[in-house]
Amino acid sequence: MYNPNDLLPSGYSGTWIYGPAGNLASYDLFLKLAKASPSTATAGDLIKLIARVKNIGTSKSPSKKVSYYLSPDKAFDPSDLLLGKATVRALKMNKGKKVVKTILVSASITPGKYYIIAQVNSGDSNTGNDTKASKKKITIY
Repeated sequence: MYNPNDLLPSGYSGTWIYGPAGNLASYDLFLKLAKASPSTATAGDLIKLIARVKNIGTSKSPSKKVSYYLSPDKAFDPSDLLLGKATVRALKMNKGKKVVKTILVSASITPGKYYIIAQVNSGDSNTGNDTKASKKKITIY
């Protein structure tokens, strides 16, 4: 019988599911990119929140939600401000997709510099690659 472990890097800990013909298979979604465009905004402006999600597992993933947060640092925590969610459709093995959510900047956001954090609710056991912070900060005036 096919052994998917033969194709995986040492230490892989994705969620195993049964694929076609009863073969053991697994999907593993990870975030490659998180950013906002433009990089400056004021209340009432529209900004695009962009994430790049890739399936690095050995089987097709189900559709999942990507959540976008505003954070003063690159580490996600529950106090970060949820800006919106978008759906990433099912991804075949080794395929990626850009996921974009356009939001209106709320007047309730305190002016300052923030990171955008994207988080995919992957449902796989390899949660260490489900969250990504932007490299650059967005400035809210």
